[in-house]
Amino acid sequence: MKNLKYTSILNILLICVTLIAIFAFLKPDRETNGAATQQSSRSSALVKMKADLWNGYVDYVKSEGHQIPSNLKLSDTTGKIHLFSEMIDTKAKLIFRYSFRDCEICVDTVLNKIALYQKTRHLKDFIIITDSYSERDFMIKASRQKSLKIYNLQDTLLGLNIENQNYPFLFVTGKDLKVSKIFLPIKEIPDQITEYFDYIDTYLKQTNR
Repeated sequence: MKNLKYTSILNILLICVTLIAIFAFLKPDRETNGAATQQSSRSSALVKMKADLWNGYVDYVKSEGHQIPSNLKLSDTTGKIHLFSEMIDTKAKLIFRYSFRDCEICVDTVLNKIALYQKTRHLKDFIIITDSYSERDFMIKASRQKSLKIYNLQDTLLGLNIENQNYPFLFVTGKDLKVSKIFLPIKEIPDQITEYFDYIDTYLKQTNR
């Protein structure tokens, strides 16, 4: 009986050791498969995004050189109304245009970059424009960005083909109110966003001397 008892205990121990070994062997495969699936999902999302951008390429081209209406009105978080043409004045400005429909992470990525360049590079020639919020929602959400002034479109859009296509975008305009240097930031490619901001920062400093 005693030998049988020891044999049973030994068998149980062997089974436990075997199960632990199998689990340890399979776990890396599961982790590898999980990582591969995650990478595949990211790649698929990026491919879809590139396809969407390519499909909208004609709209992108049509928007380049478009002249923004001189009577375009914007409101700030206090409710004060501003004429866009007066805000531009004589200096070229970087414009960040987004909608409440756009990817929130995408928008925050650009807003954080603007705040960083404002602080470290003294970037000041920029205007941030959104739309489609109720006045109350706009004031609440825009006021969260303590260091940035954000303006809400009033009656009309800018008139660009790429507006409200689910992608925020940036461009430059000057006293002629013509759109140039359009850029569609993709959060998955942050190096491109940095490269664009470096270029525009240099361009504005040279243009607005």
